[in-house]
Amino acid sequence: MFLIQQNICKKIFKSDKRTDDVKQFLHNVVKKQGYEIIQMKTDKDHIHILLGYSPKASVSNIVKQFKQYSTYQMWNYHEEYLSK
Repeated sequence: MFLIQQNICKKIFKSDKRTDDVKQFLHNVVKKQGYEIIQMKTDKDHIHILLGYSPKASVSNIVKQFKQYSTYQMWNYHEEYLSK
């Protein structure tokens, strides 16, 4: 297990709705890839995830998957807000 800190724009976490969306997007990745979220907490400008995963999985690939999917989904769902 590792603690993964994903840095995301500060303005994302100013809204409970957007914070919940990011969490849901990360849960989607976890479910799809067969990982397990043991604990997840958001701070002012980032998110902490305690993650269970196979020793065969690369930490850098896991972080890459999280960042790519959550960024893609945030732009799909919140483009108007993010483009301001």
